[in-house]
Amino acid sequence: MYNNKEQIKSIVIKMKKRLKNILLFIRRLIRAFNSMIWCVFHNVKYHKGLYIERNVRIWGRPKLELSEYCRVGENTIFWGNGPIKIGNHSSIGQNSWIFSSKNGGVTIGNYVNSASALYIMDSDHQTKLGSLMMDQHSLISKPISIGDDVWLAYNVTILKGVTIGSGAVVGACSVVTKSVDNNAIVVGNPAKFLKYRS
Repeated sequence: MYNNKEQIKSIVIKMKKRLKNILLFIRRLIRAFNSMIWCVFHNVKYHKGLYIERNVRIWGRPKLELSEYCRVGENTIFWGNGPIKIGNHSSIGQNSWIFSSKNGGVTIGNYVNSASALYIMDSDHQTKLGSLMMDQHSLISKPISIGDDVWLAYNVTILKGVTIGSGAVVGACSVVTKSVDNNAIVVGNPAKFLKYRS
């Protein structure tokens, strides 16, 4: 029998911690199972630690490659018919759109972190005079490459042909139309160089 209130309190605290750890473990198992099912359903290879949140969709036939411990936020859409590769430990924020065309492609490195509403488009529509733009079906495509350890803040847009160097930071609501150096901080629409990280 426990006749000391402090002993009883200590036992209750330990039990709560154990119960919390058990619940966290069960939650992780459920997340892993749901992510595996998503990968099987969408013909994407599953890797250890991969976490796919709710309502992540694929439109068209992009060649999607996700890596270990990659996280994809809810309501994200991958679309097009080109390659999309996301590296180890990288995170795509919720409500993001990533488009890859056959003649372009999107490569995101390791340890890349994006806030919500990321928009990546490796193509532009034709705008030649002489015919309606809506009738000009061919796209102008150039690959997009994002290095390792990059931070993409809220509502960033990255357009065709851009390379973002490793260690770079892109400020909120920026539209990146030109390549970004390693460790550079860029902001604005269009995104302009602010300074290098120190």
